[in-house]
Amino acid sequence: MARRPNEPRLSIGQRKAAFQDELNETYSDDIHKELWYRSGTKPEDTLYRWWWEFMRASQGIEGNTARKLVGKSADETLQAFGKIGESFEDWWDRIGVKAFIERRVPLIRPFISRRYEQDDSEMERIDVSIPLTISKELIIAQIKILLDHFHENENFKRHKYSTAQLKIHAKNRYRDVNYKLILEIWKLKQADIKSEADRPLWEIYCIASNNRNLPINELLGEVTEDQKIEYGKRCYELLVIAEEMMQNALCGSFPNYTEARAKKAAKKEKAVATDE
Repeated sequence: MARRPNEPRLSIGQRKAAFQDELNETYSDDIHKELWYRSGTKPEDTLYRWWWEFMRASQGIEGNTARKLVGKSADETLQAFGKIGESFEDWWDRIGVKAFIERRVPLIRPFISRRYEQDDSEMERIDVSIPLTISKELIIAQIKILLDHFHENENFKRHKYSTAQLKIHAKNRYRDVNYKLILEIWKLKQADIKSEADRPLWEIYCIASNNRNLPINELLGEVTEDQKIEYGKRCYELLVIAEEMMQNALCGSFPNYTEARAKKAAKKEKAVATDE
């Protein structure tokens, strides 16, 4: 905002204090990072809702493969989620809003003011400490400048110092996933395993993606042989993703499993060091 001609000029110290006051007011504590990142969205439109859907599906299918594989590793997550219930909104109000809340929001901190000489002219500047462990969007919103040169994350990434009890561990490839479809495929496959049915994968894919709500016989009767091959491959790929996500959800790392990524990165780093 431009300064009026007769308006007294604030010192750099006063401007620094006003800047910090605005930050504190705009980015107060007790916010949910996923909701902040997707400004204006509701909890049911975020990864919070889909994690809840996966946990509900897991509990609804006794003895499912993901639960058997993770074993006791799921205990802490199950305890944090508490009673799932049938309504996400109800669960969010009872448990989710507290489990995912951030008690401290990382803010830019001004700490030194001084004058610089640059291009033969004296310039006023302010030094700030910038928390680079939060999303670029949050940094840009705080300081209104581009930080691409300094910040490695292209999209939202929950900072490693998160104080939330449950943390979203998103990854680029999971941003545009059709969670509803892969979850439905997983549930249908689990039902087949339990009943010892042997439906082909193309059939499972067709049923799961039946957006037109056609009768099953009519739906399956429209499928050509070439489509059966294509749908079968698609279903297999999504089933692998769904099983992985279900295990991640149970282990408290949804949709991505950060511990596995860390081990993989460490192994790769070790291999590079050995080659050198």
